[in-house]
This record gives sequence, structure tokens and C-alpha cells, in this order.
Amino acid sequence: MNSKLRAGALAPLILVAVVACTPTVPLTPAAHSTDPGCAEVIVRLPASVAGEAIRET
Repeated sequence: MNSKLRAGALAPLILVAVVACTPTVPLTPAAHSTDPGCAEVIVRLPASVAGEAIRET
């Protein structure tokens, strides 16, 4: 098998393996998290705080 073809075939598998290992942070939703006023605040939050990037929850 051609090495470029093999690399192309393995790339999606490696990507899935790496993404599957990404840790998430479990959280309980706040009492009024579905309130539109909460959304207005959330969309204005910075992309990072104290040098830490946004994490999936």
C-alpha cells in the first residue's frame, strides 16, 4: 500500500482517537440558565480568564 494512501486512511482514525480523549468538565446547570438574560451575559464573556482558555462542559 502506498504510504500516502495509508497515511490518508489513518488520519481520520487518529483524529477520532485524539478528540475522544479530550476531557470534559461535568456541571449542573444554574437555576436560571435558560433565561434569555443569562444568554446576554454568556455571549459577552471573554475567551480566556487568567490565561485559561474556554473548556467544553
